[in-house]
Order: sequence, then C-alpha cells, then structure tokens
Amino acid sequence: MIRYILIIFFVTLPMLCFAQQNFNDLQQRYFNFSLKNKLLSSSVLLPDLQVFISQTANNSEKVAALQIMSEIYLEYDSYFEAIKALDNAEQLAKKLDSTTKASVLLSQAKLSLALEKFDDGLDQVNKCIEAIKNSNNPLYVKSLILKGRLFYYKGSFRQSIKLFTQVKTIVSNETSYFNLASIYSAQIALELGNKQQAKRILDRIELTTLNLLSEDKQLEYQVILARLSMHSGNFKTAISQAKKLLTYTLGTRFLYLQAQLQDILSKAYLQENDYQQAFLYLQRYTLTTNALALKKRNNKLLQLEIINNLARKQQRIVLLEKESLLSKAKLAKQASEQKQLEREQEIQFRKWLLFSILAIIISLILYYLWQRDKVFKRLETLVKTRTQELETKNGLLEKLSNTDSLTGLYNRHYLHASIDNELAHVRRKFYQGLGEQYLVVMLVDIDHFKNINDNYGHTVGDTVLQQISNTLKSNIRESDLLVRWGGEEFLIILKDFELNQVHSFVEDLRENIEKKIITINGNTDKKIQLTCSVGYSHYPFNKNQPEQYNWENIIELADIALYAAKENQRNAWVGFTSNQTTHPPEQVISDINTAIKNQEVNVNSNIKKSVKFK
Repeated sequence: MIRYILIIFFVTLPMLCFAQQNFNDLQQRYFNFSLKNKLLSSSVLLPDLQVFISQTANNSEKVAALQIMSEIYLEYDSYFEAIKALDNAEQLAKKLDSTTKASVLLSQAKLSLALEKFDDGLDQVNKCIEAIKNSNNPLYVKSLILKGRLFYYKGSFRQSIKLFTQVKTIVSNETSYFNLASIYSAQIALELGNKQQAKRILDRIELTTLNLLSEDKQLEYQVILARLSMHSGNFKTAISQAKKLLTYTLGTRFLYLQAQLQDILSKAYLQENDYQQAFLYLQRYTLTTNALALKKRNNKLLQLEIINNLARKQQRIVLLEKESLLSKAKLAKQASEQKQLEREQEIQFRKWLLFSILAIIISLILYYLWQRDKVFKRLETLVKTRTQELETKNGLLEKLSNTDSLTGLYNRHYLHASIDNELAHVRRKFYQGLGEQYLVVMLVDIDHFKNINDNYGHTVGDTVLQQISNTLKSNIRESDLLVRWGGEEFLIILKDFELNQVHSFVEDLRENIEKKIITINGNTDKKIQLTCSVGYSHYPFNKNQPEQYNWENIIELADIALYAAKENQRNAWVGFTSNQTTHPPEQVISDINTAIKNQEVNVNSNIKKSVKFK
C-alpha cells in the first residue's frame, strides 16, 4: 500500500511543479506585456490562461488567472467576458482566504470604474479596505489609489487629492506606487488650473523609475507634460511633445490618449494662429471621440445572435437540399424498378409513367425553390428587425451616456461635449461688440444632505434629489442648462444673461428651495424642509479679454464662492463679478482675498455680515 502511495506521489509531484512554474511564467509574461505593449497584444495570453485554468487544481491560482483574463478583456472593452471571468473568480474565492476575496473585490471595482458605475466601485473598494486592514499590504495601497480615481471621476477632487497624498506617505519607498499617485495628483492639479503645483509634483518623480509603470501610465505622464507646456504658454513645445506621442500611439489600443493629444494639438495650433492645423486636429479629435463613443455603444452580443441565426438558417437550407436530392434518388430508383417490372406493358403506358416521373421531379424543384425564397424573405425580415432594434438601443445608450440615471438631468459627459460651443458663442458676441449678456455659472449644493441619508436612508435621499432637481428645473428657462454635478451638487448655466438680473434670480431660487416641502413615501406627517447654498461666477470674466479666463477658472471661482457661502452661513449665496482684473487668473484664484482687496473682483451675497474667504 505504501509503495503505491509513493508511486502516485512521485508521478503527480512533477505535474504540480510544472503547473506552478507555468503560472509564474504566465504572470511574468503578462507583466512584460503591460510594460511594453506597442507591437504585441496581451490577448495572446488568453488561450494559455484558459488551458491553465482547465488543468490546474489550485483554486488560488485559478482565481489569479481569471483576474488576469478579466484585465485583458477590459483592455479591449470586452465587458461581458470580463464580468463572466470575475463571476467565476468570485465563486471560487468564497472558500478561500480573506486576502484572495479582497483581491477579487478590487478587480470588480476596476470593472465598475470602466463601466462608469462609480458608486458601486466605491462600495467594493471600501469592502476591500475593510477586509485588509493593513497598510503594509500592497492590496491596501492599490485600493487607496483606485478609490482616489473613483472620487476623481465623480468630481470630488479634494477627496481624491487627500487619498493620493495618503498613498505617497505610506509608500515612500515603493517607487511605482509613489509615481502612480504623483501622476494622478498632477492630473487633478492641472484640471483645477494650478499648473505650478502640477509641475512641482511631476518634478519629484525620478525619470529613471518610470519604466516600472505600465505603458499606458507612462504615456499618461507624457500627455500631462504636453498639457502642462500648453497651459504654461509654451505652445511650440506642446506641439512637439504631442506630435511625438501621437506618432507613438498610432496603431495601438490607446485611443483615449490619442483623443487627448489631438485636443492639445488643436488648441496649441489655435494659440499659434495656425488655423488650418488647428481645424485639422479638431476634426481628428472629433473622429476619435466619436470612435470611442461608438466603441462603447456596439452591442457585440446582438451581432453574434444575428450571425448565429443566419448560420442556423443557412444550415437548414443545406439540409433541405440534401433531403431533396435523397427524394429524387429514391424516386429514380422506384421508376427504374417499375420499368423493369412493366417492361412488357404497352409503350403508351411507359410514356405516361415517364411523364409522371418528370412532373414529380419538376414539382419538387419548384417546391424547393419556393421554400428557399420563403426562407430568404424570413431572413431579410429578421435582419431588418434586428437592425432596427440595434438602432433603437444605440439611441437609448447615447441618451443614457448623456443623462444622470437618478434625476434625468444632463451629466458631466454631456457638459464636456457641449460647453466649448457655448463658450465660443459668447466670445464671438463680445468680440463683435454685442456683449453685456453673459454665461452665468452657478453651483448649487443642498445643505446638510448627509443627515438625510443617515436619518432616513439612501432611498429617501434619492427622492429628495429628484424633487430638488424638479424645483431647479422649474426655475430656469428652456434654453438654460441644468447638470447634476455630483452627489448633492448641481450646476446651472444661464445663457445670454444680464449680470444685473443675477441677484434676483439666485435669491428667488434660494427661497423656492427653502419653501419646498418634501414628504416621505407620501406620508404627510413626515416632511423634510431643506436649504441650499449657491456660488456663482460668469463667462467671460474679463469682457475686454474674453479668453483670459478659461472654463476651468470660472468653475473654480464658482466653487470658491460656494464654499464661502457654506462656511459663512449656509442657506445663502455668494457670487463673483469682474472689475477689470489685471493679474493672471491663477493668481486671482489662489489669492482671492488680495484680488477682492485690490478691487479686481467684486463680491455679491445675501449674507449681511462681511463674507470671509479661506
């Protein structure tokens, strides 16, 4: 008995060692692909991973292999396959240790980020952090970085910066994580218009350590440098950097980076007064962004269903042809036997028999042709129906990508796609001397909204957001724009608006929200009464130089005004108007108190006491 056990042990031991070595090799190959993946695609690993999963008995390695497969599928937007891989990994991880479960949660949060399900992603990341509870664990650091990215896409820049700062404190000796957090921090600083801070953050990165990051992160670093050059006024440098990166990314999967580079080139050439090149790259930018949107909207499953249906119909036609040939052969055999038995019968009868056989054959042929035409018509009808369904779903997807699912208002994606046209329209009017009607930008934040979620639950909180959004919608014109900015914060854009009418508009808005009575689940005994705080600014901020302040500067000014309204009183509004500013926008924004003192910026508010700005 012992001898048999030893034989089995020595036979299976090499197989187990081979499986371990094979998985380590797969991990190393995937790591190498992520560092330099311009010519080769990581998708070549999928067959090897599938074979490995079917052969190995180690569930921990199966989970890790499934996670690698999901990341490869995500690289090529194969969301359905990525979801299937992670579902299998989650089922296997239920019986494994907490670290493996936390790793699967982190992979699911990455998928939620790709699908723009930011709240689901935050919930998954928080569960992952709670399961780890150890800052020395690499999963903990990865979770903090992913959580910062989720807050960034939700528009919570301060929370995102706080998390990236925490990461850099924890991983001061881990160069790759430090560099990754620095790149994301610089990206946010540039979004907020603080190019000096972005440059200081990037200067702390050692260039020799960038090769530790994946290729897409290295390229994001280079794109930030190009954007920084453009924002600093070094347009020729920005053009040179962007062109070099654009040439490098052609033929790769980094389509979203190509769009950013084309946007940089169009704006830089515009500043250099090279309108032909600016228009060329603007066209390319539009085509690339359209390609990205189309890439998300394509319903691969529906296409596969149509193809499979067509294949089944074609197979059915082939079977009918075979059956027809068999029938003709059988009839021919019967005719031959009949001729042999009735050879002595009269010649007239033989002619009649031959005529009958020919008639039957012709009938079968005609029947076959009729059936084939019928099948073809059904296929044409099915293809037409499926095409119409696909067009309807594409239209619905486009609407969903531009609207907030809870309130039905426009979202940031729609705003980013349309705001440039609105800004250009206003600038043209001021350049033509038709000014005095501005684009007024208001940020509206519900006061103490967290208390509602804590006391009544998130379902009531969603109801409050829906009713408040309806109140805001009823206070603006049809031509104005209302956007859910994030959480309990809304953005109102008043088009062609005179500044002397802003005070009465914002005060009416504040009073209408204050008077709004919200009932809980139709129960009139349970009522909620809310207030809001508002901060606003306008575009152009300097009417003599409409392009001095960009869109990001105006949003930052409105955000500072909103923060002051909440800090000084709440249920209040604060607004900034220009008084012919002479200093650069970045200096005015970073030191707003000095700008107010020098009378470059006027402060308007319903707060009786003096408004203080931090």
